[in-house]
Amino acid sequence: MGGASLSEVDSYLKIYQRDTNGSPVIGTNNAYVVTGTNTSPGAVAAPYSFRLIVHNDGTKVTLLQRVFFGQNTLSNTVLATSEGLLDPAKLGAARRISAVQFPWTATNQDWPCIGHLVPGGMLTTTVALPYGDQASNPFLHTYHPDHDNLDSSFKNQQPVGVESYDIGRQITMSITSPGGDFDSVTRYGQSFPARMAKPSP
Repeated sequence: MGGASLSEVDSYLKIYQRDTNGSPVIGTNNAYVVTGTNTSPGAVAAPYSFRLIVHNDGTKVTLLQRVFFGQNTLSNTVLATSEGLLDPAKLGAARRISAVQFPWTATNQDWPCIGHLVPGGMLTTTVALPYGDQASNPFLHTYHPDHDNLDSSFKNQQPVGVESYDIGRQITMSITSPGGDFDSVTRYGQSFPARMAKPSP
């Protein structure tokens, strides 16, 4: 578990053709003519700090939305992906650790990473926000009557792109080697004295 700071966001801004008066040009398909797309990163007004939970089992690395830290029924200290894997009699001493910026799912979906969790390594993954996910997709606002992906009769489901869009958050993590100072050397690589427990499929 570690912290990250968001300081830049990639743009996706369409550039429209304009006439001599500066007005957008409408093409033969009755839509504005697009001449390009600006995808360059831009600085945010203020950096946003958030938590990352990464699990490495020696073979694969996954990004998690939440884990539960406590004892199971065999009195072993474990990290679990479900509260049901902990001892019900000891839940008062257990803790849930969450990364609230990622979408919540009942099954506690994880996101497999490509790469290795080693100094100098790099991890990449994509977190999908489906166009119909009311809880996490920013195109859907809970109290807006038109943000329900339904047509004007409120009976038929609208396809993706009419009222909201699928979003893919591409995440890249670079793992740096520890610094030479005392704090970096003594704290680098610390982890919970626990095993990871997952529900059986």
